[in-house]
Amino acid sequence: DLTGAFHDPEYPGSILDFALSQDGLRGLSVDPGGRCLLWDLDRGVHCLGPVGPPGVWATALDSTGQRGLFSDGRSLALWVNITGTGQSDRRFFAESSTNNLNPLFVFGTHINGANGSIRVYIRNDAGTVLLDRTSAGRPLDGTWHHVVWTETNGLGKLYIDGTLDDNDYAYTPSGTLTLDQTVLGAIVRTTVSHHCAGILDEVALWNRVLSFAEIQEIRTTGIPAPIAPTPPAI
Repeated sequence: DLTGAFHDPEYPGSILDFALSQDGLRGLSVDPGGRCLLWDLDRGVHCLGPVGPPGVWATALDSTGQRGLFSDGRSLALWVNITGTGQSDRRFFAESSTNNLNPLFVFGTHINGANGSIRVYIRNDAGTVLLDRTSAGRPLDGTWHHVVWTETNGLGKLYIDGTLDDNDYAYTPSGTLTLDQTVLGAIVRTTVSHHCAGILDEVALWNRVLSFAEIQEIRTTGIPAPIAPTPPAI
């Protein structure tokens, strides 16, 4: 039920760091196998070498879990190293649509860049804002912090460094939320916008709500490696 993780497709056990440039379009990383990888919003992970064939593009995220209003539950986990102060309304994780400007499921900086809080924003296809909440905690302080979001039937919870944030993230689901883009460091719709500068690590999605114990486990020991494809046996 791990539906997606940003990883090297040729080394399924690896989890990558993503350095988000100020223009949000690409980041540079080195995976545990020593390969230098270039991440691009439009094209995924680009292998530059030295191990494996350089110049091969592969999809960065394989997300087959339910999107939208998540009646069956969903979780997002990632490490963030972002300075939120001075970055007004930038997005470090976003799901959006290239066919409709309205639907958004996003996490980003304070709307005015006033401090290191996280802004959680959900808007449906019709443009109705379902949730617009800023965290009590301020993890976007330029050092590493672990962030987890869980949700089912509008019961949202935000955990920062394994602790439930003091603010309430419950909302009333309504309408539809049709999303076709999953993006780090910006929003992709008809254009790319809301670029965020910083570093992300161990980004993963689940199609269920993680338990409190699981949240502590992935924070201290890391997310489980994506399951590698099994070749047919004769």
